[in-house]
Amino acid sequence: MSLIMPGPSQSPRVRFAALVAAWLLAGCESFEPARYATVESVRVGPAELFHGLPVETGQIVVNEKPGGVSLFLSLVGERFEPWIHAGIVVVEDGRPWVYEAFGLMMPNLSGNPNDGMRGGVRRVSLESLIVRGGYVEIHDPPVGVDREQLAAFARQHHSARTRFDAYFDAGDSTRLYCVEYVARAIEASGGKPLASIGVNRNASLRVALDWLKIDTDELLVAGTLVSPQRRVIRISRDDTPEQMEFYFAMKRELHRRFTTGQKLGSLLRWNRQSLRLSAPVAAYYDAGMAALAADPGAVTPDLDRAAEELASRMFGPVRDRLRRSAGDEVAQRGE
Repeated sequence: MSLIMPGPSQSPRVRFAALVAAWLLAGCESFEPARYATVESVRVGPAELFHGLPVETGQIVVNEKPGGVSLFLSLVGERFEPWIHAGIVVVEDGRPWVYEAFGLMMPNLSGNPNDGMRGGVRRVSLESLIVRGGYVEIHDPPVGVDREQLAAFARQHHSARTRFDAYFDAGDSTRLYCVEYVARAIEASGGKPLASIGVNRNASLRVALDWLKIDTDELLVAGTLVSPQRRVIRISRDDTPEQMEFYFAMKRELHRRFTTGQKLGSLLRWNRQSLRLSAPVAAYYDAGMAALAADPGAVTPDLDRAAEELASRMFGPVRDRLRRSAGDEVAQRGE
């Protein structure tokens, strides 16, 4: 379900040039495991392939990049799922690549930003996906999936230049968003159909989806493509495994509090085609990571309870009305 939006500090021309450069140069970056806080693997792979990590054709890679876009996409689903992007790993000529459906939001001074989105199925090096930042996990495919058929499906849509679906319509087979692309590949390769989840009925969110022309009642989400039991590798440049897990617990708590009557603007702000966290939500994430660094025992082993207690201290108990901080509302769970 991936999309990239340019930052607010650059002119449209500069942002456009940066996006094109990123598109053309994908695959040229270098991944250096020694510089990463987390590089975990459940088994050893051939050293000559990818830094001794067990990367294989047919694996599923998922990605989470903390920030406004990530939180927004997670709020769209009525059930929380942790990951926002997915792709298919294929080893070709001794090098691991990722086939992914990827959308780029081009400069658009007015109107619906999704109308200006471009992109489609592309192939990038696994290295380039990792160095984008955020959290990365690689999982074995579901039971029954033929890995070579999965790879063949990935290549077929790459060759066909299948376009990215900016409107997330799983009924439109001529365009695919990232999770839909991987889900259809799994189904075409012997796997069971991926179950969709309902769209959050929050009224404020519905206004945003209508503006983006996303008219659907169900979504395919990256979290249902993978499971902890099939995880092979996880990677983060800046965060430890404990920090990664607590981040997801904090994000899950925000989703739990975002019920039907809450305002999307209490969690996110839109600034020149860039979706950012509101100040209180950014402070919530920062406080959680700081607490974990200061005293890991203060938030473990029950990460969900720790995230709930932190949110209650910062935003008020769930029974309270919405509180304002620095002019921003913070969503609470309705009772």
